[in-house]
Amino acid sequence: MNLFKKSRVLIQDLLNDTLETVQLKYNQASQLFTVASTWGQIIFVLENLSQLILYFIEDSITELNMREANRETSIYGLAALAGHNPTRSVASRGEIEISWNGKDTSEVGGNSILLPKGTTVKCLNNGMRYTLNLASDYVRLNLDKTSTVRLQIIQGVYESQEFTADGTPLQSFNVLIISLKFMIPYMICLMIQNHA
Repeated sequence: MNLFKKSRVLIQDLLNDTLETVQLKYNQASQLFTVASTWGQIIFVLENLSQLILYFIEDSITELNMREANRETSIYGLAALAGHNPTRSVASRGEIEISWNGKDTSEVGGNSILLPKGTTVKCLNNGMRYTLNLASDYVRLNLDKTSTVRLQIIQGVYESQEFTADGTPLQSFNVLIISLKFMIPYMICLMIQNHA
């Protein structure tokens, strides 16, 4: 005797087939064999467990699909499977070209200006702040119409925190990062007594 039919795979169909089989086997009418009876309770619990198992399977399959995953952990896991390290935040990088606009130089003492490393500029298009990422301590911009300087920039600004040690061996400090801000791991500079 086949208890389950392949054409009836819905949970409700499986439950109805199970109830009919048990009723026929023990010669009980549907009025006596209900959810209130012992066997009815067992079948009712198994039905609910089966629904949860099928929900879990459906959810697992959905979360394995790159186009349909919803959970943050699933998205990070799928990105890691594809070869991307999604948990490390990386700031935008770019290159800008700076030139003198030809306006008044009366406030400038000389015919050039020095742009120090770490100078921040603000983009008028998106309102974001960018930091000059220079290889040297400063770059010189001559104040004539033909002079231009190409510079590497990185999105964001440098922040610093200071800690004072008390001489205890193996002393450690926690750097606090405000939520919704990211720290780029390869742009950290540790200075001890103002020396890098």
